[in-house]
Amino acid sequence: MAEIVPFRALHYNPEKTGELARVECDIRGVVEVCHACGAALKVILENAYLSAQEQVTACRIAQNAGVPGVTASADGPNRIKFKVNVAVFTATVIASVTQAGPSTVRFHIISAGGLPSSVLGSFSNMTFSIPKLPYGLTIQSLSVTSQGVVGHVTASNIHFSQ
Repeated sequence: MAEIVPFRALHYNPEKTGELARVECDIRGVVEVCHACGAALKVILENAYLSAQEQVTACRIAQNAGVPGVTASADGPNRIKFKVNVAVFTATVIASVTQAGPSTVRFHIISAGGLPSSVLGSFSNMTFSIPKLPYGLTIQSLSVTSQGVVGHVTASNIHFSQ
């Protein structure tokens, strides 16, 4: 069984210090050593020290350096593609995203190339409830964009005070 090597990759923002390339090179070196030794790599991002944008940058650095993991991207209207690359396991999963009700979102797996259907079980069709929105807002529609799942909301009878 392969050993899992934890690596605390980022606990500061290398963009601020101009060290993006060096950090990516460091991570790539660890990836190569783990791969050569047959060990799985677990990269740990210290998100408590990073802003949301810095976390995105950190994930991009790790991905560019060859760290295995899960990536998600838009795959056409109302579809998301997940690419999974973990240890000895690689798969591509495509799911549709639809509004199932006024406050529910449904994810339905359309295809799961490389993933045994027995692994999916109840994950092949999931419905999530959205918490009650403030100010009488209601979800009118959902779409998948490069920014993620986007909800279009409306409200009526809103009173503004001065």
